[in-house]
Amino acid sequence: MTTKVKIAILQNWEMKAFWSLVFLLLGLIFIYLYLINISILSVVERQKNEEKISSQETELTLLVADYFSALATVDKEATLQLGFKPIEKEVIFVARTETGESLALSSLDNEIR
Repeated sequence: MTTKVKIAILQNWEMKAFWSLVFLLLGLIFIYLYLINISILSVVERQKNEEKISSQETELTLLVADYFSALATVDKEATLQLGFKPIEKEVIFVARTETGESLALSSLDNEIR
């Protein structure tokens, strides 16, 4: 091969390497900007979610306070005014009798029997 051909091949290879590096650099810049954008959007979204959580906790606290104040007003006279009637019969529940030995934790001596 002549030196002109060798120089042409070398220049061709250098141009391919140069443009490959340029495109690689542009791709890396694009990926960097994309990831920065995603992280900024995530931070903003997290702040919005924290604000929503804070407002919902405040609303929940108010609802619990309303519930306890309403619960304090419930007594026998209020239930009678709402139409509830007292139980006239004795309520019978199913009782379970012991059928044999079983494991139980004794709170007096901390033993399993």
